[in-house]
Amino acid sequence: MRSGLIDKRNLTEFQGWTLEEGAIVAPDGWEKLEELLKVGDVPHAAFALRRLLEAELAEACLALAAHVRYREQGRYDSGELLEGVTARFGDILRKARAAAETWSRQSIVQQIDARLAVFQDARAVLNQQLWIVNPTVHYNPGHDVHSNDLRPVVEATRNLLNSLRCAKPGCDSILAVVGGNDEQMLKCKCGEVGWTLEKRKGQAAAAS
Repeated sequence: MRSGLIDKRNLTEFQGWTLEEGAIVAPDGWEKLEELLKVGDVPHAAFALRRLLEAELAEACLALAAHVRYREQGRYDSGELLEGVTARFGDILRKARAAAETWSRQSIVQQIDARLAVFQDARAVLNQQLWIVNPTVHYNPGHDVHSNDLRPVVEATRNLLNSLRCAKPGCDSILAVVGGNDEQMLKCKCGEVGWTLEKRKGQAAAAS
């Protein structure tokens, strides 16, 4: 019998039960967020977005061994997590790309370039517009934000978080750095992504 933690994406939350329909499955975070935007409930949508962002970035911090300033109570905000994860992921992608070039693996270079482009575009949008979220969560009569104002932030958030994950259906795992301090590879759980971070011997010495 195997035991371990269950990925939160494989969990199902029930929000009620009826005799006619049985269990009522609660919508996932993104579906709930979309519902809130459609009805114009921007404060709760902003709160849901912040919670989604913080939860996924916390996972990414662990998978990527990202550097985030230690806080005794473990209370990290989305800005701190975003800075730590994006700086680390950008560095790792560039390291994987440089390694792939030394092995003449152009198909992998192209895959990394495509992922890096999506990641960098989303990061740029979030760096410019993420500030909208926090004032919207709290009561702030001088901060008038509508659903259409928040949608670009939501789209950029999804794009950025997706760029951290394997795109293969059924996997969807956050890419992780493996190899301990040696940082040998960036990979997903299913093996679809398995990019070495180690340059070909001889090429590494020439590059340095």
